[in-house]
Amino acid sequence: MKFFLSCAKIILLACFLINPAWAQPRPVSDRDIENITTDLRCLTCPNENITESTSPMALDVKNYIRERLSAGDDKDQILKVLTGRYGEELHYKPVWAYHTLLLWLTPLLALACGALMIVRIFKKDQA
Repeated sequence: MKFFLSCAKIILLACFLINPAWAQPRPVSDRDIENITTDLRCLTCPNENITESTSPMALDVKNYIRERLSAGDDKDQILKVLTGRYGEELHYKPVWAYHTLLLWLTPLLALACGALMIVRIFKKDQA
């Protein structure tokens, strides 16, 4: 009898470890998906983010994000995979890196050139 009880305990323990209740995917809300997709550009729709787009590409990205969130991935992991798949043009806000340095510094250089031109014009008028 003890043998059967011991076997029953082992089987129940094995069943719990194979499919524990705490390992079930958590429900993913639309708000969770919107937090990620709002900053992503739809590559097939001009000037539209993935949240608002209904294109097949946007729907695929939303479904992928839903799957990864329910699997437990965080926003950074998901964005890293999506950037690898679709490229950096997917982001509305480009990353700060050496290959985007010119992109970030061009507005500052334009302001500096404009300020230099204004100073030269005022100096020319005073002379």
